[in-house]
Amino acid sequence: MGANVNAQSNTINVLVANIQQLTENVAAVNQRVDALTTNVAEVTLRVDNLAIQADRDHQTFRDRMDRLAESAAQNRQLAAIDRQEFRNEIRQIWEYLRDRNVTYRKDTLKKADF
Repeated sequence: MGANVNAQSNTINVLVANIQQLTENVAAVNQRVDALTTNVAEVTLRVDNLAIQADRDHQTFRDRMDRLAESAAQNRQLAAIDRQEFRNEIRQIWEYLRDRNVTYRKDTLKKADF
């Protein structure tokens, strides 16, 4: 019976050692899980911050595009006004030259009649 008690005692010692090793392994896994949980939380925060910044950047971009579109529309309107003013000035010059030419011809004809 003594040998049987010794064998059981050795088995119990091995089981206790295995339980201690498993406990250490579980503790190490728990530390890794805690570290990974912390990393996931940090990454989540970074992603959330990036999403917020992306939304801000997108809104800033849209605002800028709206201002540029408005400015382009104003520039097109001003260009149309400038073109019309230029046409009016060209028409006035053309009419002035035409009228001057008509007056010059009349004067020439009157002088020729003498």
